[in-house]
Amino acid sequence: EAFRRHSRGEAGLPQRLDLRREEPHGGALVLASFLDGPTFGVKTNLHAYSGGDAPRRHTGSVLVVWDALAAEPKALLSARAFNDHRTAAGFAAAADRLARPDARVLAVFGAGKIAPATLRYLAAVRPPERVLLVSRTPQRAAALADRAAGFPELRGARIELAEAAR
Repeated sequence: EAFRRHSRGEAGLPQRLDLRREEPHGGALVLASFLDGPTFGVKTNLHAYSGGDAPRRHTGSVLVVWDALAAEPKALLSARAFNDHRTAAGFAAAADRLARPDARVLAVFGAGKIAPATLRYLAAVRPPERVLLVSRTPQRAAALADRAAGFPELRGARIELAEAAR
């Protein structure tokens, strides 16, 4: 519904504050917008990298929903999983509007944390016969393929791994 409202000009894009730092490496993204009526929302995403030879990205996210008239917080939500689902839902909404109705091949680039939700949401709008997982990390792609084989939305689909699109 948020995508529909935005396309009709009824909702603005959130304002963004993007903060980055080098030591220690990481950053924060703050998004804020008025929602329905007197409701105001602020989402903060934080990412940091652990050191060492193989740095690992750590992420966290919270969403605060405010009653903007009473200046009172109404909800504080851990939004880490929400981000993955919102991003995947955006991909699916775009595919539903832009992909050919007879499209039956689904290609997903990357086997990271958003990939499982991406597969499920896209398969819900265009049930695929063939799924192509494109990843530079064969072990992660194989693990995702094993997991995806159990998704009801992908029942009957042929899942293939690739290092590059073809």
